[in-house]
Amino acid sequence: MEKLVLKKEFFGGILYDRKYKENLCIDEDTYQILEMLDLNNPDYTKNIDYIKENIEESDALEIFRELIENGIISLNVERCKQDNIPENYLSAPFRVFYDITYKCNLRCKHCFTSSGIQKEDELTTDEKIILVEQLSKLGVERVSIAGGEPFASEDLYKFIEKCNEKDIDVSISTNATLFTNEVIDKINKLKIKNITVSFDGRYRKKYGFYKRKRYISKNNWRAKIIKWKIQ
Repeated sequence: MEKLVLKKEFFGGILYDRKYKENLCIDEDTYQILEMLDLNNPDYTKNIDYIKENIEESDALEIFRELIENGIISLNVERCKQDNIPENYLSAPFRVFYDITYKCNLRCKHCFTSSGIQKEDELTTDEKIILVEQLSKLGVERVSIAGGEPFASEDLYKFIEKCNEKDIDVSISTNATLFTNEVIDKINKLKIKNITVSFDGRYRKKYGFYKRKRYISKNNWRAKIIKWKIQ
């Protein structure tokens, strides 16, 4: 929508629509409100004084609603449906940390989730999709995925796709040892805010000690990660 031109007149003002070549007459109260909202107006405090002295609060609110309804000013806000919010509690977490699986290809000494073998009572694919729908309904804005090793989960990509569909930001914590060119291609097709990779030791031997993995490939997977283009 092209900008409307605001002109001062003796009765209030005129809004000129450049696109449709039309004039819209407005009263003094509406003119004062529009002039106050002009961010390039250095004397907006004069408009505020006029509004305080001459316009009832309920009338000012009605003017705002009419301006929004007619597309003269825009309100770029989408209300989130919220039900039964307990007093003094946030309506939803800003961020949810979710261990998508406890299956892991490593056995790190410092793992605080004691991951390794996939647990029998982990959520099914359908249940994980329902979880995303529930988080979206609550108004959750971001999910941080960990584990276990997220890329050991067969449901990871479907889970992220559902988060993308619901406009929920996704971040992932991974050991990256399961990365292949195919995995990178799949990652690049998804919207992921960031990927955090753990490096527990500068040298292969020390890294293997922390990860409880005796053999680390001489091809050096860490160097490969740098070469892979994660967009």
